[in-house]
Order: sequence, then structure tokens, then C-alpha cells
Amino acid sequence: MSVWASSERWFDRRASWAGRRAAVALLLGLTWLVLVPAMALAAPRRANLILHAARLGAPISSTQFGAFLEEINHSGDGGLYAELVRNRDLKEDPNAPIWWSQFTTGHSTGSIALDSTQPLTSANPLSLRLSIGAVAPGKSVGVANWGYWGVPVRPSTSYRVSFFAKSSRPSSGVLSVSLVRLLDGKVWASAKVKAITNAWARYTAVIRTPSGIPPSLTNRFVISTSDTADSGSTMWFAMVSLFPPTYQGLANGFRIDLMQKIAALHPGYFRIPGGNYLEGENPATRFDWKTTLGPIEDRPGHDNTAWGYWSQDGVGLLEWLELAEQVQAQPILAVYDGYSLDGIVTPPEALAPYVTDALDEIQYAIGPTSSPWGAQRAADGHPAPFNVKMIEVGNEDNLDPSGSYDAYRYAAFYDAIKANYPQLRIVATAPVTHRPMDVLDEHFYHDTPSYFAAHAHTFDHVTRHGPKIIVGEYAATTASPTGTMSGALGEAAFLTGIERNADLVVGASYAPLLTNVNEPNWYTNLIGYNGLTSFVSPSYWVLKMFATNHGRRLIASRLTGGHGTLFEVASRSLSHTYVLLVNDSGLTQTINVRLTDTRRGVRGGTATVLAGNPSSVNTLSNPNAVVPAVHRLRGLGSQFPLVLPADSLTALNLHTS
Repeated sequence: MSVWASSERWFDRRASWAGRRAAVALLLGLTWLVLVPAMALAAPRRANLILHAARLGAPISSTQFGAFLEEINHSGDGGLYAELVRNRDLKEDPNAPIWWSQFTTGHSTGSIALDSTQPLTSANPLSLRLSIGAVAPGKSVGVANWGYWGVPVRPSTSYRVSFFAKSSRPSSGVLSVSLVRLLDGKVWASAKVKAITNAWARYTAVIRTPSGIPPSLTNRFVISTSDTADSGSTMWFAMVSLFPPTYQGLANGFRIDLMQKIAALHPGYFRIPGGNYLEGENPATRFDWKTTLGPIEDRPGHDNTAWGYWSQDGVGLLEWLELAEQVQAQPILAVYDGYSLDGIVTPPEALAPYVTDALDEIQYAIGPTSSPWGAQRAADGHPAPFNVKMIEVGNEDNLDPSGSYDAYRYAAFYDAIKANYPQLRIVATAPVTHRPMDVLDEHFYHDTPSYFAAHAHTFDHVTRHGPKIIVGEYAATTASPTGTMSGALGEAAFLTGIERNADLVVGASYAPLLTNVNEPNWYTNLIGYNGLTSFVSPSYWVLKMFATNHGRRLIASRLTGGHGTLFEVASRSLSHTYVLLVNDSGLTQTINVRLTDTRRGVRGGTATVLAGNPSSVNTLSNPNAVVPAVHRLRGLGSQFPLVLPADSLTALNLHTS
């Protein structure tokens, strides 16, 4: 089975209301506002929902709702990866040090240029040359970086500075590293760095901002000298880095607010690195994991041809795996399989090196420290193996018209991986017939929310004798940079089918996960941000409500009525019954809910409701246009009326016996 509504490859890359709430009255002051008789609302439509608490269905997998991330929309560089210096490796443009400028105050003079005659390492042979004309007394000359559409500055914050430098002088003057406002040159905070010598060396400092300053984004990072003796000299800089505090303090780490939002989804798995980023437009620009290991000065970076910008590879294989670990998700590791986006297919006789490379990659992830690549992982600071249980062979190989995936590519990887790691499950990215598929990755994209509602029962009718399914990517592409409430509701209807078929569908993840609002490559995304702040879409709230409101086992449920616009799924764990209900219509609807096989009915619980105008979106300036509201429930018994607001998702967490 394969349902491919659209794909990243063919998608066009160019890319209020405050939210309607049901206004209803409390019933005798005892129940939640939407648990009221039908007569309290205008013309509600009746439906019936029966929950059979003792009729247990399939277990719900720990991977049922996951996450997927690739380097797209500046998801890594300029996004999740916390580095604030843009073009730190000086390779974004071969002809000019873009995002850099000379910095002078007063009558000081100087100029900057790329220099290939003073290489730092073989991986990073370019340096930034600062030619100092004159340092005016009491003034300064230096280099400045604009960051990713501005350098964010916050009060009471410590920033870690690191860079390599050398001088034409035996010893320069003392350098300053500063955070400077663009508008008027105001220095928010600075620190001193000892004098640099005429040999490459690494220098570090910590800049601490004072309390009371306003958070701002219109700033730049500056390295400068105020020593008049440096007049007429030359300085070279390379791999300049500025890090704010990072999530869990990881040195080469991740941005806190974005990681908090991802962690709040409680993803059961993290599909990495995956996507078109894995493949590249050609094999030379694929994600070549071996070049992404080690110190950042030894990582050459690569041209992210899939999405049209340079990747500094600060997020290398180790960081991808650590990302999953930090949010307690199981990594699903994708390996390159000999197919790239420009249609190049590796012939059978040339495939072996890629198979070997995949085995080495798996060994790096899970091999013992006595193995060559397991030892390298330990040397990189992570002796313990990662919790990898699934390997995905390629990405969207259905787009290869040659048929090579089924003919020989998948088989070559499947045989080699199973021979060395029989415990791993293999994920296919297109249907194959010559080898088993443990799991098949299906992607769903469509610009019409009703498409997703129409596919809410797709998996109800799929044979259980074939492979398991993972919906590695899905999204209703309704707006940019993030989606609308109507798209989120269509996805919610679709997700009821994902959960209801937990015996077949082992997971689902929205894509893309992240976008910098200054340069989205993809039309609709889950979480948006600039350098200073971030927001989540209605689709984010839908995914979070599903991920945090389910039990260990499905239970039988039966919904009648609702004119085809109601969708539901129910589950339970010890003392809790969970129900997710989608009202994908513009009318308020009332449901009579009845629980069977419970001794005392519903003793209490919560109802979380996401409702809003279908066209509503969240933005940086209005991040809470659509947000869920949580309401407490008390003493409902085994039968009660439930009013579903128009255009809403309701998640019930019922305390039952």
C-alpha cells in the first residue's frame, strides 16, 4: 500500500480571528462549561458515543506519535542549532565573506576579505582577513557578524565565545568581544580576550549581559582591537562561534525554547536526519555522516543542495542522535541508499561502498566501544550506544522511476543490515517485493484539509498480513509559514485513524517540524521562529493533544450520528479513559456519551479543547490566537451529554475505575 499525496521533491519550495470559543453556561455550577444539556445551545446536532471500557484493543506503541527533522527552512543552522554566528566557516559564498563586515569607530580604518593563504585546517582552509589601516586613539577596529537575521541579546545571559586567530605581529593588543546594537552602536556587554600571536590558536571568553536590558534582535557580534600599536597590522580569524545557553547544557548544543517545544510533544521516536537533506541533489552533496564528526574546525560542511543553502554541519551525526536522546525519543536512523534528487541512481556494481558506509554508521550509533566506529563514538564523548531500533533505507524512493529500489538497492541494504544486526527493523520508503519490509514509510501532504478527514479511515481497511506502517511525514499545507486551524482539524481527524489502527501504524510525525520565518523553503510547518522568539501552530497543539492523551490500550468505541463530521478514538490505562473527539464542522454538536463496564462511571478528569475560526493562524506577533483550554470535570457518572464546539478538537482524560 502506498498513499503519496505529494512529496517534498515536487512541492513548490517558494514559499484575525482570536479563535472562536463556545459560549455556554455552567450546569448548576458543577460541571465544565460544555457539559450542558442541549437546550442551552442553539440547534445542536445529536450523536451517540458508546465506550466499552472492558473491550480492550491493540496496545498503543511507545512510538505512536513522533518527530521528524531535516535541515530545511534553517531548521538547524539559524534554528535549533544554537550557534549565533552565521557563515562561521566562511563557505557560504566563495567570493565574499557574506554576513561579515568590518567594524570601525571614530576615525579608525580597516577592511576585510576572504583569504585562502592562511588555512586553519584542511577541512576549513579559508580565513577572514582583517587589514587594519589605523586604530584611532580610544577607538577600535575589528570584524562584525550579523548572525541569522540579527544576533539575539537577552538580559542576564552568558554567551560563550570561541574563535581561532593569528596576527601578523608577534603579539597583538588585547582584543574585545562585544554584543553591539545595530542602530547606534551601543555596546550591551563585552569581554576581554588575551593578545593573539602570529600562530593559529583558539581563544575563548564569556560575555555576560546585565539585567534590565530589553531583549532585542537588531544586534551584531564584534571582535575588535583598541590598541593603536595594531595599526598597519593584519589579523586572521576562523571558526568564530557565539553560543547562548543551550538545552541541558550541551556544548555543541540546541536552542532552549525550540527544544522545550519539541520535548513537550513527548515524541516516541525521532526520524533523523532523513528527508531530501539525506539524499542531496547528487551523491556528492548527500548527508555524508563521516565528515560531520569531530571538532567543528575539522568538519568541512556541505552544500545543502536539497534546500539551497550551506550547511555548516555543526549538527552532525552525533548531534542528531543526541537530539533524540535529549527528548527521550527512539532514533529512527535514515541511511543514504544510492539515490539522489537529481535522478542519479547508483548501479549495482557501485553500490557496495554505500552499503558499507551504512553499516559503519549503524556501528557508530549502537556498536560496542570495542568496534572501530563504536570506539569513535566513545572518543567523541558518548561511550554508551544509542537506542536505535529501526533503520530507514533512503527517503521517498517511490520517486525513483527506474525501479532500482525494489530491483536491487533495498535488497542490498536489507541483507547486509540483517546479517550484522538481526535485531533491527528495516523501514522501506517505497513498496518492494524482493525482500521483506518490516515497516513501510508513507507520506501524506495535501493542501485541502478535507483530504485528511477523508483518509481518517484509510488504515481501517489495510491488511494486517503485510508490513507495519509509519507515517513519517504528514501535513495539511494550508498557509505559510505555519498552518491554519482548518488544516489542524483535518490532521486531527486523520490522527484518530492513526491511533485507532495502532496494531498496524507504529507512528506518525508532522513535517517539516521547524521553520525560520525569515526564509522558509517549505510552505507549511509546525513551529515558527526568528532569532529571538518562537511560536507553535494549531497543528502543534493537535499533535500534542494526541501525544499526551492516550492510554496503554485501545478500547472499543462506537460513534453514531454527527453527519460524518465527527471523528473519535478511545483508549485506557489504569484508572484513566481517554477520548479524542474531532468536530470538523462549523456547527456546535452534542454527543450523548455512555461508558460501559465501569463501576462508578466518571469520577472526574479534564477536558482539553482546541477551537477556533478555520482560517485562524498563530504568528510571532500573535502566538496565542489558537490555543487549547483545559477544564476540570467532576462527577459525571456513566452517561452524560458532551457539547463539542464548532471546529474543535476535544481531549478527555476521564478518571474511571
